[in-house]
Amino acid sequence: MLFYKCSAGLDESGAAADKKRKDPADRPAKFISYSDMMFEQHKKKIFCFAADISGGIIKIGVIAENVIAAPDMDALVKEYCGMAGLTVSEKIKREELTIGEIESLTNLAWQNDFSRMTCDIMEKFRITELFNNWLIFDEYRKTEYTESKEKLRERAEVLLCDESMGPELDRIFTETKHKPQKGIPVHYMIRSEDTEVLEGMNDILAGALEAADRVYNKRHCIVHLTGRDRLHGDPLHALEELYEAYRGGIVGLHYTAENENSGAYSRAGLDVLDRMCDTMQKYRDDVTTVFLLDPRSKNTRDAVMERMSDSTIVEIDEQTVSGGRAEAYLKELCRGHGVRAYADLLRKPAAGRSYRASELNAIFAEWYAKELKTRYYPQYREIGTARSTAAAVKVKGNAYSRLQEMTGLEEAKKLIGKALDYYKVQRLFKDKGIARNDPAMHMVFTGNPGTAKTTVARLFANIMKDNGLLRYGDLYEVGRADLVGRYVGWTAQIVKEKFAAARGGVLFIDEAYALVEDNNGMYGDEAINTIVQEMENKRDDIVVIFAGYPDKMETLLQRNPGLRSRIAFHVRFDDYDPQELFEIVGHMAAAEHITLAAGVREKIIPAFREAIRAEDFGNGRFARNVYERALMDQASRIVKMDAGGVTEEDLKTLLPEDFDLAAMRQKSTARRIGFTE
Repeated sequence: MLFYKCSAGLDESGAAADKKRKDPADRPAKFISYSDMMFEQHKKKIFCFAADISGGIIKIGVIAENVIAAPDMDALVKEYCGMAGLTVSEKIKREELTIGEIESLTNLAWQNDFSRMTCDIMEKFRITELFNNWLIFDEYRKTEYTESKEKLRERAEVLLCDESMGPELDRIFTETKHKPQKGIPVHYMIRSEDTEVLEGMNDILAGALEAADRVYNKRHCIVHLTGRDRLHGDPLHALEELYEAYRGGIVGLHYTAENENSGAYSRAGLDVLDRMCDTMQKYRDDVTTVFLLDPRSKNTRDAVMERMSDSTIVEIDEQTVSGGRAEAYLKELCRGHGVRAYADLLRKPAAGRSYRASELNAIFAEWYAKELKTRYYPQYREIGTARSTAAAVKVKGNAYSRLQEMTGLEEAKKLIGKALDYYKVQRLFKDKGIARNDPAMHMVFTGNPGTAKTTVARLFANIMKDNGLLRYGDLYEVGRADLVGRYVGWTAQIVKEKFAAARGGVLFIDEAYALVEDNNGMYGDEAINTIVQEMENKRDDIVVIFAGYPDKMETLLQRNPGLRSRIAFHVRFDDYDPQELFEIVGHMAAAEHITLAAGVREKIIPAFREAIRAEDFGNGRFARNVYERALMDQASRIVKMDAGGVTEEDLKTLLPEDFDLAAMRQKSTARRIGFTE
């Protein structure tokens, strides 16, 4: 859809008409009727409306459904003015407008009585809901786009995306002899962790498509959507109206999923994805769509691809650079800010490590903030950053409280507390400008089944997030099957993808020892070697936690000395003793507002003493089984009671007889078949 404002000078008779229009009988109704007449004459594809007549100038708004419908603009303006008996000068100024600008022009028409109501004009083209503020989108307009392919490639090099952007620029600028009147060959998906880089990549694409005459208006926009967008109004209906308004243009969909790394979308989040992709498919021959995603959003990327199976999607990603090119990028940032590229900045990228533009931007931003208050405004040198001030306070958040409330785990709580203190102190060193290596927070959790390793890992991730020590703090849980490929060469790429998905959070590798339990070790060793490399490369933006049985985890660490050297904390999860198992049962009961009657402790503690002697005792899982079995036995007891006599207390109390010691012993001894004391 095309929006224009046309301005033309009126001749002397037109100026006289300008004065006469102050007569109420001569001004509004005629212009409104002329607009309606032209709308019908042009088969409802074009609408003209007067917005203002003053100072011998008439301003006219023009909306055309598509470029095919748009006639010669000068002739259209003269035709419209001729209906009103106005003669305009030969020189007519034309300006393409954004949606926001055409809305302002329609408001002006309403204020000057050239429109019945503010939404009257937009209703003719089914785009009234765009102005209800339910949909958040940014508009861009290029009055003239003259950048060449070479210039656009240079911009891509600056953003460190030329390796994937370059081939597409070549394809866009390839000469095509015959172009159909309708149809878009490909749509796009671009990925970066930095919003500014994302928008820059999107702008390069828009510039190339405009310069190569692949779009027929000079507007493009970026819509911001999340999995929560059904909570207020109906922005997804407005999204379809936006596509209607952007026929012939470019729409960028910047989608942010909730709990992306867990792979579990909410119902609302799935609905947003479905409606977003359905709309794109409906307009795929009229609107070029660019999906803007975080590279961590692999689940979202896959979900979009599944829904876009009938469309061709060109993927464009940031590339990673190291050495001289990373240094050149930082120097360019310094030039842009008018500061000298000092050696302390250029030393920050670690040797042998690769960086994306978004990561280098973050390095520069942190350095520049420090430079401002040390080199240029030293009067602020001693005032700490908000982050350093926050780092000095006690650990906060519900996750930390929940960890402290858990039964047992004293060594785990102590070491995790030390890990948090260590991480916060490293941040304080950074804020004071003291050069220290980025802290490696990688951990090994060792313990028997049911000792809460996974639960503590989830809480640790949330603690890091609550205290601003990791960007996202999501737990990304994987096992051997998620890391090892079917063929040689696949595994390294799979591992790198998992690390990319877990950036800013915690990568939890459960039963990690399974990586070395295959027959020849080839695929497992490939996975471990890649894990070691990624742990070092991303040490400042990810925490890796390996979990498993104590003896088997030791085998894993011996297999690769480089792995052991990168583990900062070894956290041992001890088996629960009988009293702790009873406390776990008590916690589960309290969480469901159930009371343990007198005598329960005396009955089940001896059973726990016997159970813990089993070779493969389940620890907390065994305690849960005991509690859930007691609930079933309580139910059997209650149904045998007189229904009229059952009280609320009966329903909320577990009695000693609800705990079947024989079943507990049978389960315990069954686990010990083949063993003798």
